[in-house]
Amino acid sequence: MKAIFQREFTSFFKNTTGYILCSVFILISGIFVCSINFSRAYAGFEYSLYNACFLYLLFIPILTMRSFAEEKKQKTDQLLLSLPISGPRIVMAKYFSMAAVLAIPTLILALIPLIMSFYGTVNFVSAYSSLFAFYLLGCALTAVGMLISSLTENQIISAILTFFVTLIAYFMSSVSAMLPASSEGSVIAFIALALILAGIMYYFTKSIGLSVGVWLLAVLLLVSVYFISPKLLEGSFQQAMSTLSVFDCFYGFVNGVFDLKGVIYYLSLSALFCYYTVVIFEKRRWS
Repeated sequence: MKAIFQREFTSFFKNTTGYILCSVFILISGIFVCSINFSRAYAGFEYSLYNACFLYLLFIPILTMRSFAEEKKQKTDQLLLSLPISGPRIVMAKYFSMAAVLAIPTLILALIPLIMSFYGTVNFVSAYSSLFAFYLLGCALTAVGMLISSLTENQIISAILTFFVTLIAYFMSSVSAMLPASSEGSVIAFIALALILAGIMYYFTKSIGLSVGVWLLAVLLLVSVYFISPKLLEGSFQQAMSTLSVFDCFYGFVNGVFDLKGVIYYLSLSALFCYYTVVIFEKRRWS
């Protein structure tokens, strides 16, 4: 596992990709800090992180696109599968290597509150708790990108799909707020979402009966709630999307609240998508 970690981590810096990726991330984050904190003499470093969240839309696709897609294209995944190491350890080695790359610009950003303290009073607890959540957000998105990379052997396709998934997550609350908040609108939105989840379930299980059955059960439950107590569904879809949004979860930290549920949510998302990546990777062993 250590050898795979070192191989993956050093591969990011054997060419200019890793250096450019980290440099651009730090540069744009620094521009936000100069614009928000230094130019306006505002001590809230966490608000610079709030604005820098959109960087993940570009950073994560490039970071994760080659993790498994390149292995599949070059057929080196078969070599990995032949190693005397379990699939979960291989996946986690790759994941930890990308998390380590993400940690580099994050640690450099950690110097900014210290620099700001020379010019005024800085709330270090709020600043560093927000930075910690910012890193966990990146780790959760990294797990998503790694899963997408395991589904294709084309790095460009992997990057594009990861970008769109991250983009949807970024605007999830805003888009859902544009939908009707009525109980009827919530039912339709939930049914559509259940259909998407059923499609994902079919991809992993290859059981059309199970997937359709789960979707019909969700539809039956939603319709039952609608006829029994329709008021329960009013605005429920918007609330659910806001609760599940990885970016909205981070905004709580920006407002000065160390949300332990948010930390658990990020860690759970990372573990969940790493698990699905293991499932996809192990399928290659027996295919």
